[in-house]
Amino acid sequence: MNPWCLPLQKPHPPIWIPGTASPETAVWAGQRGYTYVPFLVPFDIARELFEFYRQGAAEAGRTVTPDNLGFLICAVTADTPGQGAGGRPSFRLAHGPHPARPVEWFSPVGMRSRAGKQFALKARPRSLATMSYEELVAEHFIIAGTPDEVADGFALVQRELGIGHLLLEAQESRMDHATTMRSIELMGAKVIPAMAHI
Repeated sequence: MNPWCLPLQKPHPPIWIPGTASPETAVWAGQRGYTYVPFLVPFDIARELFEFYRQGAAEAGRTVTPDNLGFLICAVTADTPGQGAGGRPSFRLAHGPHPARPVEWFSPVGMRSRAGKQFALKARPRSLATMSYEELVAEHFIIAGTPDEVADGFALVQRELGIGHLLLEAQESRMDHATTMRSIELMGAKVIPAMAHI
């Protein structure tokens, strides 16, 4: 007997599926019309995952709109240029294998198909934890800067990927509380209102 509670909302609430390196997951989400959200992958990999999503949608006779597609990115806003990451040298994305945890925890045996494993190597050939701040910015894993710079970065993501939803990871690594709170304040007061026209 399955003891899980069913949602009271009918039809059920919208279902969003995250992903980084599984073509099968993207196809599966497309077949069902769930919103698909890649994260912490380069734009070309996100585009490829969206193509798998479209393939699944086509198989099910579904039309794909920007509302079906999202993207998650790490974003930090600051008052002045160069302040955006709470100190560039200390900013690190700790996703993926990391010295603080065993590598076998990152991708347990049997959790990925052979195709998914191959795609993962292409999607992220090296750990984000080993990349410099400059590399993370250049490859669009993070957006950091003044409200205008961050708004421009968000507009770039939308133009490049044609998404309807942008999700934010607004705190990362060694950012202190004051930097994090100021970033959230600027995001709400200046960046998000500037994006209302998109």
